[in-house]
Amino acid sequence: MVIELIKQNRISDSIWNTIINCAHYGQCTSLDLQEIRHLVLMNESCNITNFQNPPWIEAILITPCNSV
Repeated sequence: MVIELIKQNRISDSIWNTIINCAHYGQCTSLDLQEIRHLVLMNESCNITNFQNPPWIEAILITPCNSV
């Protein structure tokens, strides 16, 4: 199967977009860092998604050619 990606989607969450921009310029607040640390899988406060449950179990992984 070939899937042609014709549109690049951008972040639509305004809070997360602000955090990413602050990180880019080295201007993160302690709250920004706390939110980023929630993404670290080894962090106890990380809400790990169970990819064995719907809808994730049926998802197709799409990656750039050079990342495989």
